[in-house]
Amino acid sequence: MRKFILSWFLSSAVMFGLSYLWHAYLLTDMKDVTYPLTVFLILAALVYFMIGGVLYGLINYLVNNGLVDPKSNFLVKNMMLGAVVGFCFYLITFILGLSFNPHGIEHIIADFVWQMFEQSVGGLVISLVFVYDARKSQLEHEGA
Repeated sequence: MRKFILSWFLSSAVMFGLSYLWHAYLLTDMKDVTYPLTVFLILAALVYFMIGGVLYGLINYLVNNGLVDPKSNFLVKNMMLGAVVGFCFYLITFILGLSFNPHGIEHIIADFVWQMFEQSVGGLVISLVFVYDARKSQLEHEGA
């Protein structure tokens, strides 16, 4: 249970922080939000909690079913999975027209790549929690 909560909250917080950095400081497109910024930030936090939960669920499923070996490129594989999740979430956002920025194709491509980066970092955070939890369990078992 601690692995789930720690993975979910940490990955969500890191991805939300990266998103805020991107939109508030690098792209500076948060000024284009047409509704109160507080509403946007609350909704974005909820979305990132959802993405963190989806990422954790996928990684946990893959590990528990032996589809991803924690001893073989675990961090890289989960970062790639995170990038795929970012790709899928951005496609949904793009198709539904939920973007708030009217800029051109360059902006769309940059935002798309950044979204994939955000979620790959989320996959990395979850992987690091898995590694930490496994190591902690191993040390507890050896000490018992």
